[in-house]
Amino acid sequence: MLQVSTYFYDIRPVSHDDSAAVRSGLQVEGMTGVVDDWKLYLILEYCHFTLSYATTANFLHRGEKPRVDMILLLLLDMAKGMLYLHDHKIIHGDLKPENVLLKVDGQSPSRLVAKITDFGLAINLGPTATHVSNISTGTPFYCAPEVPLNGRATQASDVFSFGVVMAEVCSKTPPWINVGGEFHVNPRFPNFGSDMPRAFESLAMRCLQLDLTKRPGFQEIVSSLEGLHRMFREQELPRFRVAH
Repeated sequence: MLQVSTYFYDIRPVSHDDSAAVRSGLQVEGMTGVVDDWKLYLILEYCHFTLSYATTANFLHRGEKPRVDMILLLLLDMAKGMLYLHDHKIIHGDLKPENVLLKVDGQSPSRLVAKITDFGLAINLGPTATHVSNISTGTPFYCAPEVPLNGRATQASDVFSFGVVMAEVCSKTPPWINVGGEFHVNPRFPNFGSDMPRAFESLAMRCLQLDLTKRPGFQEIVSSLEGLHRMFREQELPRFRVAH
């Protein structure tokens, strides 16, 4: 399973204590008083760090050169996880490097496994539904343009977010820049560099299509990444490099 596993959960009542003796605000306990809210406790599978940390800490690069094999394998894990969600009619709604956890796994060729987490904005589509309307959530710079513009989320919206992640992790170039404490679109994004295969760049740009009907589905993304990884392992990637 390429989503973070939940082993146990509990929901406990929360009240507000205004007594002079206790000034710590909300109290979680087995109460007999009025319940103001509920607090959810989760016991989750342990993972070691996020994809965002791995990118900024240079785990996925040797200097400025991307570790193509590792990047392809981790993105393939993500794509398989997203394919599973979409097959079960679930839109994640907030796919970004911070919401992908990496777990050390000696059985994996990359020694890491990517697992999707944070389903707080996930949407479960009905059996015949193709989209959800009146949606205005998602992380700026990662969510598809139709979400804030039209309030419309589809499985293709997750594909757009995946394309943003593809471009970011291979080049260490985020889609945003911080200028004086304000976040703006990064003029250097998307940036793939000269060391990633051209087919990789082409796939990512298809995911980033403004026309959501032109974006690939995750079944095609999985197949494409598997093909790219096979070519890399067979030392055939030079034929697919970007020409300058």
